[in-house]
Amino acid sequence: MLYRFKSQATGDLVMLEADGKHLLEIWGKDPSGPGVLLCADMDAAAAALVKSAEDEERAIQAAKDDAKAAGEPPPDLPPVAWRARIQPMLQTLKYCQAEDAPLRWEV
Repeated sequence: MLYRFKSQATGDLVMLEADGKHLLEIWGKDPSGPGVLLCADMDAAAAALVKSAEDEERAIQAAKDDAKAAGEPPPDLPPVAWRARIQPMLQTLKYCQAEDAPLRWEV
């Protein structure tokens, strides 16, 4: 399953199921169907994504520190950090705000 995010201000942004679902859950939106993010909510949506990336980075660092303290090998890291995965969406939100265009998604 793919999530397709659409706006008149940008081209479509397609995300794989796991990332799209995670993103919508961070926003407090229902990931099971279509929806819309209004321009008035985009600053908060962007801030929530950045906070989630910071939370992930802190959790990874804590896991590394714990493994080092226990004399164990460091944990496996995700191949692509969440911070990198959200960059296209953060850019899309900026374009949407500049054009006063809502962001819609479908599953």
